[in-house]
Order: sequence, then structure tokens, then C-alpha cells
Amino acid sequence: ARGTMDWLGGGAGGLRAAASRVRQACESDLTPGQGIKPEGRAPEAENLWDAAAVFIAARLGLAGDDPAPPRFTVTELAQAFDVSLVDFFRELKHVLGRCADPLVALAGCDSRVELEQRLQVRELSGELTWNAVLFKKYKQAFYKVFRPVDADGAQKSDAWFHFGWKLFLISKGQLLPPFPDIVSCIHCMVCTLNVLLAHIPPSRMWRPLNSAEAFPMRTAAGATDTLACLVHVLGLPQEQHAEVLEYMKGVDALLKKVLAVDESLEVCMPPLDGLIATGCHCFRGLLAHGAAARHLAYLDEVYERAYRLSGDIDERLVAASSDGADQSASQIGNTGHMTPALKKQRVAAEGGIGGGSSLAAPGQATPPRTPVSEAIQSTHWLRNQIREYVSADEEPPEVLQTYCGPDHAELPGKVHAFVRELAEQVLPAPASHGGQAAQHRREGVALYYSVLGRMLEVEQRRGAVGFHLLGIVSNKKLHLALVAFAFELVAAAYKIVSLTFPTVLERLELGAFDLCKVIEPLVRPETGLNLPRDLLRHLAAIEERSLESLAWKPGSPLYHYLAEARRGAVGGSGRGGVGEE
Repeated sequence: ARGTMDWLGGGAGGLRAAASRVRQACESDLTPGQGIKPEGRAPEAENLWDAAAVFIAARLGLAGDDPAPPRFTVTELAQAFDVSLVDFFRELKHVLGRCADPLVALAGCDSRVELEQRLQVRELSGELTWNAVLFKKYKQAFYKVFRPVDADGAQKSDAWFHFGWKLFLISKGQLLPPFPDIVSCIHCMVCTLNVLLAHIPPSRMWRPLNSAEAFPMRTAAGATDTLACLVHVLGLPQEQHAEVLEYMKGVDALLKKVLAVDESLEVCMPPLDGLIATGCHCFRGLLAHGAAARHLAYLDEVYERAYRLSGDIDERLVAASSDGADQSASQIGNTGHMTPALKKQRVAAEGGIGGGSSLAAPGQATPPRTPVSEAIQSTHWLRNQIREYVSADEEPPEVLQTYCGPDHAELPGKVHAFVRELAEQVLPAPASHGGQAAQHRREGVALYYSVLGRMLEVEQRRGAVGFHLLGIVSNKKLHLALVAFAFELVAAAYKIVSLTFPTVLERLELGAFDLCKVIEPLVRPETGLNLPRDLLRHLAAIEERSLESLAWKPGSPLYHYLAEARRGAVGGSGRGGVGEE
């Protein structure tokens, strides 16, 4: 890779040597290129391996005291080695799956978990995949509200389309934490579409804004509430309108700051007593004839600065590849190959755990589901489930005390402190943008109490007496498994890429088998959880992966149970023969 790494400049000597050490440490454990195809072309396989080695060496800081090479992004690394981002991440996952132990030793990490946290491969590959999903959702929503610029529907020449997408990217980058959840991204997307709605020429609208049928939401004064209408159009529950409104303030302020350099734009705020209430500033002359390229360049400059400073994936490539740019498409690759879970059949839940049932009425076709619509449905279910336990983040709910009794009044407090400590392990408070992590921690704790309460109610209906219920509340391993169960559902509902399975288990140091033991009892109809199909599929995938590999890892409690079952079988037979064992 010496010639390929010339783009790094003169400071690449140490990194080049470090990448060679990474290759040497991994050579005995894998064959290059197995991450993309078993019989890949040799040059492509070598490029993938070299790119993976350079990435690992740079991320782990293995270059030593040599002059640090210039910072490079993952996109630039993939371009330099002439590999697609999809193939690059697939190779990286292959390397980490086979060579984690030698890499842990080489980097001086305490564990595989620390190694993965420093490399952030799950997060970066998830960001790439979900960005493609978000672009597809943006394109669908844009053409649901606005007409194509011409009869052919070519988006390449549509300045409004690209302005909205680029505004979404910089809003997501500056208003949301790194690796944000999918629902927060949709909230930002609603805001950027609202900006377009406030500025795009009426001729581009399918229906006028004063159409009560197309835009039914009204303010108290009777004006069309464009933001609330878009919440409705994108299928978000109206209860999330307040959250979208908060993001709208941030997007509006950001756009005002970006466009402040253009003195030709006249900035104004729609009158409060107007017929249309957009909730954002209006920039007269935005994308006017002769100015569109300049205004798009403003957004590009802002994105480029942030991308060069701290980015890794150039998200603009997704739109460029959709425009028909062959080079951009080859740089990304087929993102459908990144996440098999996204391509599973939508009927998986019916035949999986929990039984499942059709959401449509008899004789009606089930509406098509997408990852985004499923995330919206799942988060709506989650918020309904935790409604009465939201305040439980500060103190344990009173219902827990009823199961402990007056003789164990201190137990709820101990349980609560333990659960909050576990929640901090799953989602530690970040240095910036901590609001989203805190929200998900509260939701995870609240869902834990909701699940625990339902479990205790089921046991009580079965005739369990006080000492048995007290034993459940006192079971530390059960609390650990229930916390993992709750946060797995929160992560799956919001599509949190930083908590991709099995991250929650790793942060809680819990075995996959221990989590699987609580899944089946909790998804039964008598618990009343009524999990959405998306979450049922997620739990079924956890059970499947645990059965295939995770439950058989060294140290798994499954071995203890198998040994106990074997001893019981031998003792019960009284013969101890090989056949009986």
C-alpha cells in the first residue's frame, strides 16, 4: 500500500509501519477479502485488507511518536484504495470477528469491548446504512408534497430538492449528537421540508397550502400550520409535534446564520395573523434565478467544514449516486448488503416469537412498512408503555413498594439505585448533546419498571404469594436481564446505531443466554406488552443469533445449565451409561 498511501503526505511513514504490524498480527487468522466474497479478485482483496489495516492502525493510534499524518476520513481512505464503503465495512467486520484477540493485544486494550468502542465500526457502518434509508425517505416525502421540476422527474437539476437534502445534513450534524437515532433525524427532516414549504414557488405544490384536505392542521387563529401538517404527512404522532417544533427553532437559526453572508436576501418573519403559519423565517430571493448555485454552495461550504473537522462518511455521496453519478455509486456500494436485518421478510414476526397478528382489518391489505415507519410505530408504542413510569427516573414507583412490603422498605431504593447505575453503563452521559442520551436513559428505566410491573402482575394472577414475589424483586440477575431487555427495545425502536446488538449486553457484561431466558416469558400475550412487529423481529433475531453463536461463547451460563441437566439425567437413570448421557 506504499504507493496508495502517498495521498497522506510525508507524515505517513509511522502509519504505514503500524498498518504492516496490524497485517502481521492478523495474517494467521484470516484470508483477505473474505468479508466481501469467498472468492474475491486478489487485487481487490489486497486493497480491502490494506485499507482495513490503515484504518485500524490510525484509529488505535499505533503510529507511535512519528509525526502524525494529516487527518483523513473513512470516505477518503476508501477512495484512496479504490474500494467501496460497503465492501470496506464488510471487510472490517470480518477482520474484527476473526482477529479481535491479537488486535486487543496489539493496541493494549483491556477487552474486545474497548477495542470496538475505539474503532466504532458498528456506528460508522450503521451511519452509512441509515443515511441511505433517510435519503430514500426524504425523496419519498419531497415528491409527496412537491411536484418534480420537469415531466421526467429528474432530481439532478432540482435546486430545491438538493437544497433541502443539504440543509437536512448540516442540521443533523449540528443539532443532533454523533450517530443520532432515526426518529430525531426524521424530526429534523420535517423541519427542512417545512423550510422548503415556506419558500418553494406555488407552481411546485401538488395542492395549495390553504387546502383543508391536503393540509388539515390549523393554528388557534385558523392559519394553516405547515409544521403540524408535515408531521401528519410523514406519519408522525401529533404528540411529537412539540419536539419537532423545538428542532424547527434550531434549523431556522442555523439557516439564518448560513445565509447571512448573502446581502441580496431579504429576511422576514410571516405575520402572526397571516393565513399560513410556517414557524420559520422567510428569505425572499432564495434559490432565485441566477442565485441557486450560490445558495447551494453556502450549504456545501458549511457541510465541508464540519466533514473535514470531525466527519468520516461523506453523506452527500448518497444523493449524488441517486442522481446517476456512477463514480459516487461505486464509492458507496450496495448498502442493502450491509444490514441483512433490513432485508428480512416483513412476515417474519408472524411465524416468530409472540405469535403476531396482522395490523390490517380482515379483507384489507396490510400497508407497506419501511424501516422509518416501523421506527415511528415502535417509538409510539414505547411512549405509551412508559407513560405512567416516566417519573421513575428520579425515584422508584410506589407499586414496587407494595410487592416488597413494610418489612423490606429499603429494597425499592436499592433496586432503583442499581437500575440507574446500569442505565448509566448502557448510555453514559456524553460530553456534548447529552439531552438525547438522557432521554433514552429515562425511557429505558421507565420501560424496565413497566416490564417488571407486568411480570409481577402475571405472577400474582398465577397465585404467587408474598415471599415468592419478594424473591423476584430481590433477584439481582433478573433485574440485570430486564434492564438489558428494556434497553434493547429502546435501541431497536429508535434505531440507535451506537447500541447495535450486542452492545447493550457488552456494556452490562451480561451473557446472551441470560437475556434469552426472559424474552419468551415477556412476549407472551398474558403480559400485555403487545410488542410491535418490528420489535418482535428484533427479539427473534437476538434469540437466533444467540442460539447460533453468542450463547456458546466461553463463560456463557449455558454450559452450567447443560452440565446440571447432564448430571440430573445421569443421576435419574441410575445407570450412567453412555447412551443415557
